[in-house]
Amino acid sequence: MIFYKVCMYLHMFSGFLATFLLFPINLLNRKGSSFHRFIGKATIYSTFVLTGAGLLMLLNPLFPNQFALVSKKHHWESFFAATYYEPAFFIWLDIITLYMVGSGVRIWSRIKSIYRQQPSYNYLDIFLVIAMAISSLFFIFVGFIVAKSHHPFSNVFIILGFYLLLLSILDLWTFRSSCRNFLLKWGWIIHGYKMLFVWHGLITAYSLRMNVASPIDTTHPILSVSTRLVTIVVFFFYWKSKQNESS
Repeated sequence: MIFYKVCMYLHMFSGFLATFLLFPINLLNRKGSSFHRFIGKATIYSTFVLTGAGLLMLLNPLFPNQFALVSKKHHWESFFAATYYEPAFFIWLDIITLYMVGSGVRIWSRIKSIYRQQPSYNYLDIFLVIAMAISSLFFIFVGFIVAKSHHPFSNVFIILGFYLLLLSILDLWTFRSSCRNFLLKWGWIIHGYKMLFVWHGLITAYSLRMNVASPIDTTHPILSVSTRLVTIVVFFFYWKSKQNESS
């Protein structure tokens, strides 16, 4: 129980730190500066602690009982009732976070490799894409199965699954040697979008956690995707304007 609580508090603290301090600071300051890189490293480490502590909670034998108590307290019984995959769902969220942060940061190393006339990807890039694609396919499959019983998360599994599968395919496309110029020109957008995706996901998780007693809004995946697209359009205009400012 002590170890479980330590992991839980680490998960909560690192999530709060990343969501409300590190991500906002780094998304709003000038990109490419030493300060941006410093805060960026702190952001990466905080998300690693967030996902690592979350995984240790899931693997802990206490998780099923703890999750059952939390579900009952916050009226989550119907969310994962009579199912075996709630731990898999949370692992999927961890994979999404690690994929977005890892592949987003790896963009700069990939671009450097292009300038050095080396392959623009390595085994880590391939592993991240495969893990994201396989886990997303699994939950697309699960989504269609549980849709028959009107499971409230079925559309989350399906819509988010297809969305992330598409991103995985696009990443695989950038591995082609013919896409090097694309990566050199638009790599900053890929990096920025993935960081925005993680930040948006953390805000969404916090919002859901604060409103757990409310019924699930089954339109959430559609609204989530829409708000991400609007955020990208608005933010990147701001981002580009900041590039011309001095550090």
